[in-house]
Amino acid sequence: SYYTIQINLSHEEDGLVRWLKTLQPLAPLAYYPQQMDGKVVYKAIYGSFADWKMAQKALRKLPVELKRLKPWLRRFSGIHSQM
Repeated sequence: SYYTIQINLSHEEDGLVRWLKTLQPLAPLAYYPQQMDGKVVYKAIYGSFADWKMAQKALRKLPVELKRLKPWLRRFSGIHSQM
C-alpha cells in the first residue's frame, strides 16, 4: 500500500545514475530496470510514503526542475509486479 514518485526514465543506465547523483540532497532516490517493448528502460523513483495523501504532499514539494518532468505517484506493489 506504500507509494513512491516516479521522477524520470531512461534507456541509458549510466546517464540516469549520473543524473540521480546530482539530486542527492533529495534522497532517498532509487532506480529499477523494466522491460518495455523488448528493450530495458530504467525508471527513477523518489521516496517511500505510507499513503497516497503523503505522497501527493511530497509531489507538490518537489523542486521545479523535477516538476517539469511531470512526475507521478506509483504504488510499490505495481512496481514489484513490473520487475
